[in-house]
Amino acid sequence: MWYRIVAEIITASTLAIGRAVGKAFREEYRETAQAWKNIQHQSRREAAEDADTKSASAKAGITIAEAAQILNLQEPYTVESIEKNYQYLFEVNSKEQGSSKYIQAKVENAKDRLLEDLQTKKDRSDS
Repeated sequence: MWYRIVAEIITASTLAIGRAVGKAFREEYRETAQAWKNIQHQSRREAAEDADTKSASAKAGITIAEAAQILNLQEPYTVESIEKNYQYLFEVNSKEQGSSKYIQAKVENAKDRLLEDLQTKKDRSDS
């Protein structure tokens, strides 16, 4: 007799747990599907906005993050901070100091890329 009560308790608790797990999976699936839709929408929008930035990076051969790292800058950077760090690094890595033209070229490319990025941001804000 007591075994029937135990079996009913086990059956009822198993059904309750099964329903809860099923509900959790359904909710997770809905949230994942919605997140995926948001990511797709966002990536389409970013792709359109970043087309200019990507083409500029391809032309310069250097990304904005890499340029900022080379010049030891963090956003928000200004024309003055870019020029100041550029002058220092260009002089420190001059041929007279025993450095190479390669490093100077990287420093110059970084300066040009960041100045171009600032100009692009200014043009967008003026529009």
